[in-house]
Amino acid sequence: MAGPIQRESAARDVVGEVRGALERAIVKGGVARRIAEERLAPALSLVETVTAQLDKAREAERPLLTALSASQEDARGLLIGINEELWMAVGSPSSDAALSLLFPGGAGYYTEGSADEQADRMDLLAQLLSAGAHPKLSLEKARTAAKSVGAAAARLRAAVDAGRLPRARVSLLERASELVSQSAQNELALLRRRLKAEGVSDADIDALYYGHEAQGATNAEERAIPEGGLKLA
Repeated sequence: MAGPIQRESAARDVVGEVRGALERAIVKGGVARRIAEERLAPALSLVETVTAQLDKAREAERPLLTALSASQEDARGLLIGINEELWMAVGSPSSDAALSLLFPGGAGYYTEGSADEQADRMDLLAQLLSAGAHPKLSLEKARTAAKSVGAAAARLRAAVDAGRLPRARVSLLERASELVSQSAQNELALLRRRLKAEGVSDADIDALYYGHEAQGATNAEERAIPEGGLKLA
């Protein structure tokens, strides 16, 4: 299955082919122009509108993603440091059940997974530290560590929340971009049938599709049409 980058690249290729066919039909004029403007122009306009919205949404999301990544890295560094500090504070034991309760498997327990999960786990760690979960750790030291962890969790959650709606908008527009590109590709496939029904010759149709007289299949014809679509005749 193609990934997002491959799907978007294919969608943009389709847009280029639709735009090229429309421009050549406009130059040719007559029935070719009339039908192409009727079938291709609305589809192309919709694709361009969605693409512009997607580009704008990604631009707005970019600094938020950068801020989120920075918050995650800051939290990761803090957790590794606190884990090491507390381990030393209780005598650097080779094995410690109470310390394992605080850091099951080490700091990695709190730094793995999504940013949402990381913030939630950090809050739990702050609660355990505040409650004095380790008998060899002074309550003052534990609560100081808890305060640092809780503050870092709050910063991380704020970064997550700030990017939540922009991420959802990008995801929605990416899906919309795929769908409107598929629709434009289908219109390009149907255009040949409409032109033939109006008496336009195969040679003239090929000139609209490929830019010159017929020379066989092109990428537009060879690429698979989405399920439910039509291949060019």
